[in-house]
Amino acid sequence: MTETDQMLRTVLLTQAEILGRLSRIESALADSQTFDDRMQSHLMGTGRPRHDIDPRHDCLAELQSLLDSDSGQGLLTEIEDLVDKVRGRI
Repeated sequence: MTETDQMLRTVLLTQAEILGRLSRIESALADSQTFDDRMQSHLMGTGRPRHDIDPRHDCLAELQSLLDSDSGQGLLTEIEDLVDKVRGRI
């Protein structure tokens, strides 16, 4: 396997990991749309902060974790390196 093939494989695996995490975030956000309707009346009298039970906060934490991860930080660099290698062949 050439170096370019290895880089492409790394990029694709990283992308798959990121897409999997984003899919979980999207699912949780879709669930939170109905969550808003159900919890609006419940929270009116509880005095409990909404962020204690709002699943969107978990989504934001997951997204921030993704952006801060080595995968998120290194993906752009890996893609740029791959593009440079491919351009070098043309």
